[in-house]
Amino acid sequence: MEPKMFLACVVFVLLSWTDFTQSVLPKNKIKVENNGYNGVTVAISQKIQEDVQYINKLKELFTAASDQLYKSTKYHLYFKQVTIVVPKTWSRKAEYGRISGPQYDLAHVVLDEQNDLVGNRPYVVGVTECGAEGQHIHITPYSLVRLPMQSYLAKSMVHQWGRLRWGLFGEYPEAESPRLGQEKYYYGTDGTFRPNTCSEQISGRFLKYCFDPSSECSLQDGVPEPGCQFCPNDPSDASSSIMGYFYINGITEFCDEASDSVNRSVHHNKKADTLQNRHCGGKSSWYIMRQHPDFSGLTPGNPIMVTAPTFNVVQQDSQKVVIVMDISGSMNTNNKLQKLVQASTYYLLNIVDSGTKICLVVFSTTASIIQPLAQMSSDSVRQQFVYSLPQRASGGTSIGAGLRKGIQCLTDAGETTEGSVILLISDGDERNSPKIRDVRQEVEDAGVVVTSLAFTDQSDIQMIELAASTGGRSFLYSGLENSTVLLDAFALSTAQTGDTTNALILIESISISVSSSAPYSGTFIIDSSIGKETTIVLSGGSLDHLSISASSPSLDTFRSGQCGTSNCSLRISGLAERGVYRYTVTSTSNTEKNVICSIQSNQRTNNAPTIIANSWTSGDTMDIANGSTIRLYTSVMRRGAPILGASVRAVLDGSANDILLLDKGYGADTIENDGIYSAYILPKHLSGNGRTSAKVSVDNKDGSATVIVPLSRRKRNAEPLPGNVAVTTAQADLFKRTALAGEFTTINYEAATATDILAPSRISTLEVISSDYVTRRFGLRFKAVGDDYDDGKATAYDVRISRDFDKLFNDPDSTFRVTDNIPTPGDPGTSESINVELPNSFSTYYVGIRAVDENNNKGELSNVVSLSILSDTNWLASPTTTPLPVTAAQADSAVERDALIALIGTSVAAFVFLIMIIITIVLIKIRMREKRLEKERKKRKSKKESMRSNRSSSSRSTMYRDFNVPTYYHTNGGVILNTSSLKRPAPPNYVYVA
Repeated sequence: MEPKMFLACVVFVLLSWTDFTQSVLPKNKIKVENNGYNGVTVAISQKIQEDVQYINKLKELFTAASDQLYKSTKYHLYFKQVTIVVPKTWSRKAEYGRISGPQYDLAHVVLDEQNDLVGNRPYVVGVTECGAEGQHIHITPYSLVRLPMQSYLAKSMVHQWGRLRWGLFGEYPEAESPRLGQEKYYYGTDGTFRPNTCSEQISGRFLKYCFDPSSECSLQDGVPEPGCQFCPNDPSDASSSIMGYFYINGITEFCDEASDSVNRSVHHNKKADTLQNRHCGGKSSWYIMRQHPDFSGLTPGNPIMVTAPTFNVVQQDSQKVVIVMDISGSMNTNNKLQKLVQASTYYLLNIVDSGTKICLVVFSTTASIIQPLAQMSSDSVRQQFVYSLPQRASGGTSIGAGLRKGIQCLTDAGETTEGSVILLISDGDERNSPKIRDVRQEVEDAGVVVTSLAFTDQSDIQMIELAASTGGRSFLYSGLENSTVLLDAFALSTAQTGDTTNALILIESISISVSSSAPYSGTFIIDSSIGKETTIVLSGGSLDHLSISASSPSLDTFRSGQCGTSNCSLRISGLAERGVYRYTVTSTSNTEKNVICSIQSNQRTNNAPTIIANSWTSGDTMDIANGSTIRLYTSVMRRGAPILGASVRAVLDGSANDILLLDKGYGADTIENDGIYSAYILPKHLSGNGRTSAKVSVDNKDGSATVIVPLSRRKRNAEPLPGNVAVTTAQADLFKRTALAGEFTTINYEAATATDILAPSRISTLEVISSDYVTRRFGLRFKAVGDDYDDGKATAYDVRISRDFDKLFNDPDSTFRVTDNIPTPGDPGTSESINVELPNSFSTYYVGIRAVDENNNKGELSNVVSLSILSDTNWLASPTTTPLPVTAAQADSAVERDALIALIGTSVAAFVFLIMIIITIVLIKIRMREKRLEKERKKRKSKKESMRSNRSSSSRSTMYRDFNVPTYYHTNGGVILNTSSLKRPAPPNYVYVA
């Protein structure tokens, strides 16, 4: 008797996991030297009121966390050098060093106000896929000052460092970051429910409320009711995992692969339904950690090494930006120099903040400073810089000379180079020395952040490597007439979005065509968080024949007047009215002209909860030959709260094909409803090998987007409690945002046209949604994936079932395959259901699924779920011991053996049933004889009593027959329903498979 499979369809979504990768996020770079981390940066938000105890507490935290990290990583890593960045709003002190500009976006840890969706619990911002780095760790002043340092904060920092640095996921179901929805606390196995933890040795109870021992859970649809959570014992006998219940005393280690050489107390539990297993393919924390460059060639240090970090406290200074421009002869072609001058003019007049200091450097064969460092404090200073922009180009190319001169510009002015930005712009390969490789160490030692902007893909690729090594970003401008990347890169290259009282928001950036007979009209949205100094800017060639007008929601009109030759803008001074604006660009020329139109605005008020869109890619190289791809991410948040249901679309520079990004939890998107929208960049989006940049547009024009908000506001200074913050959603404003993801390179594109090498995504959302222990039926659900990752429809599902977990996990092809009544794959994101009936109620089965395309390319095996009939009446209390595992030899013929056991069991049941029938017949005959004798005795009674008794009995029998109601019989002092005449209907939506 084979396992019986049943089929149904629903509507749902999918999560996935890919190879280990490094996300391209701008961030200060960390180096590992002699087992120690150098370059760890902690930034204190300018929203935090001045209090020097925060500096002392941060030092105490990192000292304790360094010791814990060293022990938890088996003496491999500790925090060696930590820089604490004090906001510029705090008092100046002689002991503070200086650093240029805000460091919030580049820091690894930030001290900031509480996020109401998480409370005072530390968490990681920007979590994407397994093995990928996050953006930063968020901690609050309350948790820093009030929570226990050794037993909570130090271990919490190690836990969060695992998520931030190595791309690990939680091994417990508690909230790790703001999002909608929560995970399950349990999985079924060996006739009971076990907690979703890494170590199988952890003990505790299942309760509705951990603070109330009497709030026991009950079953609903055969599984623990919603809200049932696991409450671990404290202290714990288990020592792992610190990626799980780290706040429990005794838990200090990361889980490792199960082997004889690894202590059993840290064995990774691949069967648990944790996020780590779902998104990392069942791999342990240590397995993922060992793939990270931090551990490459690293050997354990001395167990008694002093792990206390050295600290450097610096204070933010004004931002310094050095624009280093290529004026070599090749910049004369295709109007590149003219475009560079116009983009620089746009930046100097409309983008740069009045507190920022700018220096202009040009280079060809040699380099020179054309404007020394000066603050953009007035229009006259800005105009002076615009007038000095280069007008001619000639000579060779020495990027190294330009970089050296940029650093000199900072030091000549007596300014710190640490944290300053060099915006490097070039169009070609280096021909002259010094080259980038000659000055790279000097640039890195100076602590500057290099952002590179390449004019066409002929520019030196070392610009990308330099930007990455200094914590900057790289962009590519294709030079095409409809490309907006040049202006977007200038606008976004130095924008600080995480911690500013006056963030610049790029609302719109588009290419438009206009002539005297065909003016261009469009709309833009001013939402409740922006509206200060809103500006419309045109760029591209001669602009003196153009003009701009705009009308507000209340029909107030604004006009630019006639534009200048190289500058055309319309500014709405002060605070713009909220709502939808209409604007028109007109021309006095009969010739149609393409120009770039950019619309930007500042935060409406200081610290307004502004909707911010940030974009990045999962890597910088896409090798088609090995089937790799790049994921494109866009985070859409309102002060840490995810925006759901927004329209997010990307376009590659020079391409007309949109790429739709989704936050639906399948394919490229790892976690649903976390505000991070994702998509794969596929060969179909490209035209060949080379470099390109991705631009992203985000909007809520149709008003369907929502924002996650707490169901009830927690007290601002409250301890973080176990469990998750209850959340709901509220309507989001109408809004529009533009972001730039950066540059990446495609190689071996020709492999995409030779054969289909892209397999479907891995299914990581398989789950048990119901179980019936009487019929032994289980309902499973998962989310469909595509043909090529999450694009198109897959061809089939390969469903595997086994009693041997390891056999299914490591070699699914050798396990039993279910071939009948398997659903045909639907569109990506569609939910599919399968129902399973087990042949033996005493066995645990494991199920996994793979999607297959038309060329038999198979996705990775899904997360594996377990099916087990509940036989443990004490399931509410998690056992403290673990049963011995089933070996492969014991389960080689598990399905067939279970069928035989089921057959024997059926036969025994039939025999027992036959004996019961015989006994029942004998008892009935004895009872009939007793009734006959009783009847004869009753005849001797009075005729009147006999007639009354007969009428009463007849009336009752007639009543029951007429109304067909069930009867009851008495037994052992109880009343039992007599169901012998009731018909049991067949279960709906179940199709039995032979």
